[in-house]
Amino acid sequence: MNTTRITMDDVKRINRERGQHWFSPDTMRFFRSKIETEGALIGDKYFITSEQRDYDTPRLYSVRIFDRGTGAVNTVGEFQEFRSKKAARVFATCMADENDVETCRRRASFV
Repeated sequence: MNTTRITMDDVKRINRERGQHWFSPDTMRFFRSKIETEGALIGDKYFITSEQRDYDTPRLYSVRIFDRGTGAVNTVGEFQEFRSKKAARVFATCMADENDVETCRRRASFV
């Protein structure tokens, strides 16, 4: 069993090595994306990003899942589903434990 925790640096490297462009500066700039998770991934596969459509709209948060094999990044739940980083973190932590979107949405809604 692999006990090494995967970090955001690992995610970016693997994504790039697999020919993906999710973290390229142009992509991040286009979506006004910021990586909100520092260090190790939540549950070894989830991380949080924030995006802002334009300067007049609020920054909202999304939970992402990383596939080590393909290097792909996908959204869990809805894009920009959370109004706070704390709610996104509750959701991601719940997903790592429960792996049930609806249960985790309910938990995050109380934050």
